[in-house]
Amino acid sequence: MWFENAIDKEQIRYLFADDFLINELLLDMVIFEGRHLKFMFSCKEIPKVYPVKWKRSDFNALELEITMHDILSFESKGVCSSITCSPKITTEKDFSIIQIEHPDLYIYCKAKHLLIGKIKPYMDDRWD
Repeated sequence: MWFENAIDKEQIRYLFADDFLINELLLDMVIFEGRHLKFMFSCKEIPKVYPVKWKRSDFNALELEITMHDILSFESKGVCSSITCSPKITTEKDFSIIQIEHPDLYIYCKAKHLLIGKIKPYMDDRWD
């Protein structure tokens, strides 16, 4: 799985029973913060298993935050403006890689660590 060696991978195991695919995500934002690179995605595809407490509110998307910590290598070409992509993510014990290939954007980032940040449900007006 793409999150096997990620920091806070337990979120995915606990919230989604190890089932969280990263196909067809909407890349909303990329933020460079010193030696860190933060990706904000909107996920239209909701996993089949999710927390019971989420059933009490309406939602049609998930917000996913992934941060690459201690960047070792970085390359970017193009402009990010809410593109749909299926990022290729590799997590090893010593490094992690995220790669996004789209006609309008290319990003390659290799870092010492990949951190799974917040994952939260919300109602996305773009997908009514």
